Amino acid sequence: MWLSNLLSSMDKTSVIILSDYSFELGKIKFIQENTKIEKFLFLQDSIIFKDVEKFYFDLSRFTGSVSINKFPTYYGSYMGIYERKILNKIKIPIIKNKEEAVYYEVAFNNKYAKLAKNKIPILYPDLNDSQNSGFELVNGRNNLKIENEVLIKYKGTWTTEQLDQNNWESIKNSSKFKKYLKHEKNFLQKKLIKYLNIK
Repeated sequence: MWLSNLLSSMDKTSVIILSDYSFELGKIKFIQENTKIEKFLFLQDSIIFKDVEKFYFDLSRFTGSVSINKFPTYYGSYMGIYERKILNKIKIPIIKNKEEAVYYEVAFNNKYAKLAKNKIPILYPDLNDSQNSGFELVNGRNNLKIENEVLIKYKGTWTTEQLDQNNWESIKNSSKFKKYLKHEKNFLQKKLIKYLNIK
């Protein structure tokens, strides 16, 4: 249902549909390793376009990487245009669970942004959790509804309380997580800690 809703809101643009249990980074890794595409737009299927022509027009103003939003950091919900030349400089981790996917949404995409010298344009800075339109039941799932005049993003996970707490504790206590926090700038640490609900 999610996918058919997304596709019916788009035009006849060529798409690659990947459906497995590898989470977002698994799909990005697949594109990197199995195609020769130099840049691609990554979207989750829980998006519906209100005005897809405006979306493509807005994207057409840029030539390289583009982050659809910036919440909590670049590429919130992994949404945006990624470039092979930058991805080739990063080891894409294999994600084992939703909790790791949430962690790497911040860690991986900040690393990507750093390699792009933090010059990635933000397409819709207003598209974030704090500007939500409330909750909506869609396809049997309760969602936080985030939208602007161009698109709607339905988020099934919007707080760490929805995650498996055993997995989440092991990530928070891992050396890679602490090392990541240590090397980030102060303002980003605060933002990351607030987003990830770390006390």
